[in-house]
Amino acid sequence: MRLYAWKEYNPIDSVQLGCAIGTFFGKDRVIGVGRDGKPVCRFVRREIISGLASTGITAFDVRLVPSVALRHVIREQGIDAGVYVSFYDGEIQVHLYDNSGENVQPEVIDQILGIKRAGKFTRVGIEELGVTTYYPNAMEDFLKSMHERISFRKEMKLLVDCQGDPVAFIVEPLLKKYGIEPTLMNEFISGYGKNPPEEVFLETFHKENFSYGLRIDRDDTRGMHIYTRSQKLHTNNWLETLALLRDL
Repeated sequence: MRLYAWKEYNPIDSVQLGCAIGTFFGKDRVIGVGRDGKPVCRFVRREIISGLASTGITAFDVRLVPSVALRHVIREQGIDAGVYVSFYDGEIQVHLYDNSGENVQPEVIDQILGIKRAGKFTRVGIEELGVTTYYPNAMEDFLKSMHERISFRKEMKLLVDCQGDPVAFIVEPLLKKYGIEPTLMNEFISGYGKNPPEEVFLETFHKENFSYGLRIDRDDTRGMHIYTRSQKLHTNNWLETLALLRDL
């Protein structure tokens, strides 16, 4: 569930959104911030952090990571919330996660957007501005968690459609631990072009000698799909995906 989306880049809007999020959560809270690989998301992430800092919020900055890694960090580090910036389907999207790494409730979104529309933001003095703490180990933490929680060895060839998401960074180190050889599609993460439709993925899957296929939703809270030669199966998260690949 998106918090906010733009069709056109507007830096003032980004800063104000950060101010509204910070005003909602309150001074001295810690909010994780991450982004995908699109250049515009780098700018929006920085502007949101500036808005957060102006309200006294500390930004726990994980930078360029898949959203699943940010959500894992929120849970494991005890962070108050998380903001993820991506560009998908022709628009800049900002997602907001609660302290359990799940999408915030619709009423929270309504309150934050109401604060933004009213322009009534918390203001703090220069000495009270929030700070930014860089955290470089988000992806490593997620991989370690998965490898500790599920263990198996099963050789297979897997076609993985990353849909232009930074999840491409974790697919190989995650799956090779289990004997799975992934072939990545759409792993390029910095361009603005539209991702090929499911039909292109299926054509490649059926043409080549893959054991199974995996297509990951750009919004990782929606899960992913595993393809066999005869069916399409939905999983909610990576743990369920690994368990299903083990048991197929």
